[in-house]
Amino acid sequence: MVNKPALDQVIWRNLTELTYAEDFLNVLFEWGRLRINYKNHTNTSFFTLADIALRDETMSKLMKVLDTNKQSYTFWYIYGHYKDEIDLALEQYSLSHKIIESFYKDRLKCIRDQTHMHLDAQGIMNTPEIYSNADIKWDEFRHMIKSLRAILQTIWNNYYNNNRHHARYGGDLITILEAAESAGVLTIKERQNNIH
Repeated sequence: MVNKPALDQVIWRNLTELTYAEDFLNVLFEWGRLRINYKNHTNTSFFTLADIALRDETMSKLMKVLDTNKQSYTFWYIYGHYKDEIDLALEQYSLSHKIIESFYKDRLKCIRDQTHMHLDAQGIMNTPEIYSNADIKWDEFRHMIKSLRAILQTIWNNYYNNNRHHARYGGDLITILEAAESAGVLTIKERQNNIH
């Protein structure tokens, strides 16, 4: 039998998932600012695969943190211990536990169940429709991740080891892409609009 993890371990692990998700999202938004023209572009080029991997992993991180399985030690487990404090903090971000719960159960979970965790018939036959029906906008998704991460970070700092920090993404995507451009692999131009 596996022992129940300590609450500080649960908070740190969920905070880690959200920190990675926020960093991945920052890369995606930075990536989305650019118009990248690939030389010899294929659906299996490194940059196409990197884009898909970042999007899927970002989504998977939030799916994991908001999972409602009673055996999972997720945000909801933490919420049970810090309900009043979290409810107050959520208000500052124009969120509530009901909004988060609905976001997960009514929208994110259908993507999780039909494309990420199970290869069911509908997910195989029409993945774009599943994403479209979930109607999750990147700004909304980013707000959810950033808000939950900030709230868990505050709880961590207030009650646990506030000297323990996560390494954060340093913003080196442009440097990497400029090196690829100078090697003749791709060309980069600033986009007029932000990521869709």
